[in-house]
Amino acid sequence: MCDLLDDFLKAGAVGLSTGLMYVPGSSAPFDELEQLCRVVAKNGKTYATHIRSYSDKLVEAIDEQLELARRTGCRLQISHFQAAGAANWHLQQIALEKLERAHDEGLDVAFDCYPYIAGSTVMTMLMPAWSLDGGVESMVARLLDPAQRRRISSEIVATLPWRWHDIYIAGVESEKNKKAIQRNLLELSDSAEVDPVNVMLDLLIEEKGMVNVLLFNQSESNLKQTLSHPLSIIVSDGFYVKGLPHPRLFGTFPKFIGTYCRDHQWITLAEAVSKITDMPAQRFGLKKTGRLQAGFIANVTVFDLNEIDSPATYEQPTLPPRGVKYILRKGTNCLSQTNQLER
Repeated sequence: MCDLLDDFLKAGAVGLSTGLMYVPGSSAPFDELEQLCRVVAKNGKTYATHIRSYSDKLVEAIDEQLELARRTGCRLQISHFQAAGAANWHLQQIALEKLERAHDEGLDVAFDCYPYIAGSTVMTMLMPAWSLDGGVESMVARLLDPAQRRRISSEIVATLPWRWHDIYIAGVESEKNKKAIQRNLLELSDSAEVDPVNVMLDLLIEEKGMVNVLLFNQSESNLKQTLSHPLSIIVSDGFYVKGLPHPRLFGTFPKFIGTYCRDHQWITLAEAVSKITDMPAQRFGLKKTGRLQAGFIANVTVFDLNEIDSPATYEQPTLPPRGVKYILRKGTNCLSQTNQLER
């Protein structure tokens, strides 16, 4: 694996990414990660990670990644840093102080975040890791076995950091269950007169695991802390689903500049622009991009500061942003060609 990683990094890959909160990445031992991060460091690239927990084990998960950076010297990027679940919001300050101290010690560590209190993922992420062993068919078989289903249900109820009304259905495969989209598990539970965990498990069976969810993770004050922090860069983390995507897919950067920079004044315009251009380019070693500078690639977005924003909502997530006048990609105006944004 180390040899393959070395080959890919030498061929131009910008770094290594891990998904330690997802199966099968959650099974990766520390020693294996350490070996891989040494290869990343040797090549001067970036190690970006979805850490093992963003909820009750957030601090421990941050400690693990900082120890990797200390041992290997790799450039560490914490993906989508936040504290998920109201009971865990206080942990963000503790974890953030650890990142700050590590940075002050000389570790090359930073994090990214998106300008929304809700995140988006697959519903199988809410399942115990052992219940996903063997893939979707094995998971469904376990859910159809009464004893294993009781065990799975008990573990979910005991460990879930979200309240049931914080979990919304965003996408499903079947026509039958499309009526569940935009409804939270508590609403579906009340309608069906079935407890929320069984609504969730029944959906996973019927959809063969193919369910996307919106998770209302954060507090507004925690969001302000991460968006305005000097170690953060801004990402969309957007992806398409068979249903309604997260509004960040269409609105991340206009919303960040319009709502949080211009209206809330959480950050200056210069800092905001840097967090979505130059800082990410430097973080991932992208050459000749991220700045308006002679000799750099002319990837430029021109916007009206008085208009820029995103009207996209969780209910209408695909509304195009406002206030974007021109988009130049390698010097060519592609806004008129795509016709996807309002002039």
